[in-house]
Amino acid sequence: MDEMTFQDIIKAHEEISFLIKSGCWDEVIGSKGCDLDAILAHDHRDFLIKLVSEITLEKDNAYLERNKLVSALSKLFHSGKKKTNIEGWSADWHGCVYIDLPTGQVSWHYHDSQEYLFSHLSEYNSEWDGHSTEIKYERLALLDRLEGK
Repeated sequence: MDEMTFQDIIKAHEEISFLIKSGCWDEVIGSKGCDLDAILAHDHRDFLIKLVSEITLEKDNAYLERNKLVSALSKLFHSGKKKTNIEGWSADWHGCVYIDLPTGQVSWHYHDSQEYLFSHLSEYNSEWDGHSTEIKYERLALLDRLEGK
């Protein structure tokens, strides 16, 4: 396997930090049949590179699936997009879709690589209403069936 570059190390750190912060590290490591202590105690560079690649692919695919649904939803209700600078987030995640549901505003950030999914949207002119992730999904759950659908 090629030498690990500085960018590879940064990417591995970001992915592992994401897993730890989200509470998924133990689950992912366990599902791969490995022990964190063993990984840390020995030189498992190749394993870690492969693990980070797998995790990155799984995460990217999950975001792509979610964003396809968000794109479809944005075609059903008044929607728009805008860049939102959030401290601690990399600039390639500042894109945000805002959708005004009958039950309230919802929004999702997306990676620049998936901008094409939202090319049909114009600039969103309203401000974020302060909704949390929990409130966002409550608003989705409160949607009634669309008339005639």
